[in-house]
Amino acid sequence: MVAAGEGPAGGAVSPQFSRSSGFRLLGFVACSDRIARMREEITITNPAGLHARPAAEFVKRAKASPSNISVTANDKTVNAKSMLGILKLGATLGTTVAIEVDGDDAGEVLADFRELLSEEG
Repeated sequence: MVAAGEGPAGGAVSPQFSRSSGFRLLGFVACSDRIARMREEITITNPAGLHARPAAEFVKRAKASPSNISVTANDKTVNAKSMLGILKLGATLGTTVAIEVDGDDAGEVLADFRELLSEEG
């Protein structure tokens, strides 16, 4: 660990900001500069589409993630954590949705949604 005022090679480093390790030091809290942003297009094969129960499950899973998640379908983009927004998409069987996740768990979130949207009934 590098003390405030010392860089990895002995050079000066501001205690407010250091990118040498990929983290930003703000007081005593370190925040990663490397947040994953992933986007995937998924065609809905679940016969119910994103209506009622599947939509509720989709929103429940989205809310379980700290990431920012948006969904686009039928020329509309909504917050994945909004039940009303998901229902407004009108995403039915065969609709292709684009899901964008900004956060460290992006890959896991997309895999989870991929599974949900392809479930049979």
